[in-house]
Amino acid sequence: MKKKNLQRLNANNDNKVLFDRRPFHITVGTSIEPGSKIDIEHELRLLKAALLYADNVKLCSLGSSLIVPLAQIKDLSKDEKIEVAAMMFQAFVDSTENESYRQMSSFIPTLAEMQRRRKIKQEIKKHVSPDVFLAVHKLDKAFQQFIGGMDLAVDSGINNITGGVRLYELETALKSGLIEFQSIDSNTNHVVEDYLSIVANAINSDQTYPLLDSPTSNIISLAIKEGKIEVPDISVARAKGVGLSADLLSRLPLFDSASVDEIVDIRQELEGPLVRFRSAMIEFSDEIKSSAWEKEFPLECESIFLKRVEPAILEIEESVKANRRLHVYVETFVNEKGLVTASSLGLLLASINNFVDTVSQFISIAAVPAATIMVKSELDHRQKAKEIEQNQLYFYYKSGMLLKK
Repeated sequence: MKKKNLQRLNANNDNKVLFDRRPFHITVGTSIEPGSKIDIEHELRLLKAALLYADNVKLCSLGSSLIVPLAQIKDLSKDEKIEVAAMMFQAFVDSTENESYRQMSSFIPTLAEMQRRRKIKQEIKKHVSPDVFLAVHKLDKAFQQFIGGMDLAVDSGINNITGGVRLYELETALKSGLIEFQSIDSNTNHVVEDYLSIVANAINSDQTYPLLDSPTSNIISLAIKEGKIEVPDISVARAKGVGLSADLLSRLPLFDSASVDEIVDIRQELEGPLVRFRSAMIEFSDEIKSSAWEKEFPLECESIFLKRVEPAILEIEESVKANRRLHVYVETFVNEKGLVTASSLGLLLASINNFVDTVSQFISIAAVPAATIMVKSELDHRQKAKEIEQNQLYFYYKSGMLLKK
């Protein structure tokens, strides 16, 4: 390609990436500890870490597969709630051994239709005896109360399953489309096998990275020992990098109390530094000997944090403070000497290649040496800021600062 054409191509692509990068995708897998309630808070912690680290996130959860369908009932239209209520009534009638209840089966379609069109009830009254109409009236009232109390019953059921944890954040994330949800049919005898299959595919896929909670990690470890699944070394390495990132991100100040919206805002603001942070996670995770699903993994993440991350963050903090002092010095110098206005300073910096000529337009020749020092200090400040932002862990540092706000 000729030099001029190359220059023209570069000029036209100043704001474009040089290549199309595949979106960084994470599959979050969460299960349930035997005898425990569904831990929505822990699930949200993993989801927020994934949203902060990845481009796309999918949730595969045994717990959410139980409660999300319940929560969705509250969003149904009136007609849809009538249909659900009719199905639930039918399921109850079909399962009972009480003959008087079973005889109600033929009334259920009529009860549902009466909720949709209230005038039907008066038509029925004209064609049945008072005793029969009284029975229909009582059933109608019961059915109406059941539909009216569905939202309250859903909230009560969810609170019982989760131990009182509200689903607002999870529902918000799912409704906004930030997270793809893959539900698992819990009404089968092989639900654990189905879940294991989905998670195993995510572990060995080259299209996604697995991020697993403790119960799921236990299932994977057992499956590997029993020879049910095989995990190549490259898949082990991919899982370690993501697992380490989630462990570190969950340590950020106020991370647990941050909303999903706040996490997404931070993620959008720090797109560039995130690329370098991912590189650091791959580098650091090479030092971890255990797999992401082994019980020793959290202890090794702790070691990485103490040895590699915490000292680096302290160094960034000290550099930021020192650079901020330099910036304050420059501003004070400008204000005290009255050398140039703020707009003039910007023009000076923009024209630094013709520094002397530009300066002479705004200040006397005698002031040029002082202005030279001032501009050099400002340039040093900007260069240092750029160097700080290029640190692999600047994303981690800045995320913590934004969360504190």
